[in-house]
Amino acid sequence: MFRIAWRRDPKTNASSVYLVRQNSETINRFNDILNRTSLPWINFIIMISCVSIIKLKLYQTSLVRKSQTAASAVDNKQALEGQDNQGRSSKDLRVI
Repeated sequence: MFRIAWRRDPKTNASSVYLVRQNSETINRFNDILNRTSLPWINFIIMISCVSIIKLKLYQTSLVRKSQTAASAVDNKQALEGQDNQGRSSKDLRVI
């Protein structure tokens, strides 16, 4: 990938070390394939899976809320009819 080389500066007569890229054509081809094909599909799959998980969690939450609303509606109906009151008001039954 990289190799160390020496660079000579003729003005100051000094040498310095720098990195030289090797096989840059192969690396560029690999990078191009990765960026144009793999990454978009990976991102798409991650996005679809996250949306599916969120949809499932929202559906489960709505079922729980519906069941709680239905249960409280039944309790309120019983309280209004006077069944199972045992001397409690409708406000007390809603709290319970």
